[in-house]
Amino acid sequence: DDGVLKALKESGCRWVEIGIETINQDSQNVHKQRVKLAELESTLARVQDAGLPVCSFLVNGFPDQTVDDMKESIDYVCDLIDKELLQTSYLFGLVPYPGSDLYADPKKFGMNLLHHDFRFYHEELPPVYQTEYAKPDDMHKMFLYGVEQLGEAMGRSSTLLDVASVSFTESYGKFWGGSHV
Repeated sequence: DDGVLKALKESGCRWVEIGIETINQDSQNVHKQRVKLAELESTLARVQDAGLPVCSFLVNGFPDQTVDDMKESIDYVCDLIDKELLQTSYLFGLVPYPGSDLYADPKKFGMNLLHHDFRFYHEELPPVYQTEYAKPDDMHKMFLYGVEQLGEAMGRSSTLLDVASVSFTESYGKFWGGSHV
């Protein structure tokens, strides 16, 4: 909504985060917020036109994703960064955390949980499950590929997000100026 975008900009909002998650519409419909992928680029363009930089969330390892699907999602988000429709993106590996539907009934979603050692349940570690389409090592290799590709894409310059004129603490707050674990 253009009115919301204008109000965000006028209120001092400096950043919008959008959950893309995956570029497979079927996966969107089953697992996430049902983002309308056909409208994604025009939505991102409207946010950019409002003068708001955009960051996306990307998740790899949905039970119905092949390794090629994961790569396609990463490459597409990198392309959106190159087109300056996005400035940056997070990348997470899917985790069937306790309390989630994926954990409660993994077979319903086509997953086989390999263990319940929760020390290894984390978005940046090798997956704790496998699917008929991907094994944990394959998914983790694709995660590492994504970190590399997204890092390279984000390392290229953006004409919209000029942080050179704003101090780090002014732009992101004093909290982020210190170290964190």
